[in-house]
Amino acid sequence: MTQGTDTSFCAFGAKTLIKYLTKITKDLENVRDNSPEDPEYVHQMRIASRRLRSALPLFRDCFTHNALQRWSREIKRITRFLGKARDTDVQLLFLEEKMKELPDPAFLWGIQRLHLRLSQKRQTLQAEIVRGLDHFNKSDLAVDMLDTLRPLLGKAALEKTPERSPSIYRVASEIGRTCMADVISYDSLIRDPRNITELHELRKSNKRLRYTLEFFAGFFDNKLEPFIEQVREIHSLLGEIHDCDVWKDLLPLFLEEEAERALEYCGNTRPMTKIRRGIDFLLEERTALRDKLYGDFIVIWDQNHETAFWDDLEKTLLQGMKNGIPEDPSGP
Repeated sequence: MTQGTDTSFCAFGAKTLIKYLTKITKDLENVRDNSPEDPEYVHQMRIASRRLRSALPLFRDCFTHNALQRWSREIKRITRFLGKARDTDVQLLFLEEKMKELPDPAFLWGIQRLHLRLSQKRQTLQAEIVRGLDHFNKSDLAVDMLDTLRPLLGKAALEKTPERSPSIYRVASEIGRTCMADVISYDSLIRDPRNITELHELRKSNKRLRYTLEFFAGFFDNKLEPFIEQVREIHSLLGEIHDCDVWKDLLPLFLEEEAERALEYCGNTRPMTKIRRGIDFLLEERTALRDKLYGDFIVIWDQNHETAFWDDLEKTLLQGMKNGIPEDPSGP
C-alpha cells in the first residue's frame, strides 16, 4: 500500500480482488480436463478473469506500479485464451439448439458441417487453454497476489478500520461518472446500424460502467440496483448484436474455406450446393435478428435520455460521495 492510501479503501480492494482470484483458481482442473464437455467452467473462469482485470485499475494506489503491471499482464493473458474458447463454445451451443428447430431439413447438412469445423477448432483451443493454465501455475500469480492482499486485510482488522470511508465513495463517484460519460459519448456514433466498430466499442465501454457500479453497489444501500439493471440490459442487447455481426463475418468465410476443401479433395465444388442451403439460411436469419436487436437497442437508448436516466445516475453517485464524507468536527 502506497503512503497516504486509505486503509478502508485498500481493504475493500483486497476483498474484491481475492473474491475473483479465488473463482479463477478453484476451477483450474475442471477447465483443463472437463471444459470441452461442460463449457460452463470456461464461462465462469472467463467472467472472473474479466472482473479481476477490470477491478485492478480501481485500486492502483494500493499497490506498487511493478506489481500492478505484472498482475494485469498475466490476467490479460488468461482472459484472452479463455475468451477464444468461450466464443467458440457459444457458437457450438447455438448451432446445437438451431439444429433442433430447423424449418427445412435441407438446412441440416450445412449446419452440421459448420458444427464439425467449429468442434475441430475448439479441440485446438483446448490445447491452448492447457498451455495457458500451465503458464499461469508457473507464474505464481495467485501466490504473489495473495501474499500482497492478505496483509491489507490483516492491517484493517488490527486497526479496526471501518468498512466505509470517504475514499471509497470518492473513487466510486469519480470512476462511475467517468465511465458514464464515456458511454454517453457514443451517442452520435451509434445512430447508424452499419457502425459495427462503434457499437462494439460502446459495448466495451458499457461493460466497464456495469462492472464499476457492481463493484461499489454495496456502499450505496441498493440505490444503484435500478441503474445496474438497465446497464445490464444495454450490455445484453449490444452483446447479441455483436454475436450477429460475428456470424455475418464467419459464415461467408466458412463457405469460402469449405469450397477450397471441396475443390482440393473432390476436384469440384458440387458438394457446396447442399452445404450452402443451411449457411444461407443462418446468414439470413442472423441478419434479420441483428436488425431487430438494433431497433430494440435504439429504443432503450433513447428512453434513457428521455427519462433522465443518466442525470439520475450521476446524482446518485454524487449523493453517495457526499454521504460518505464525515462531518468536520471542528465546524460550527
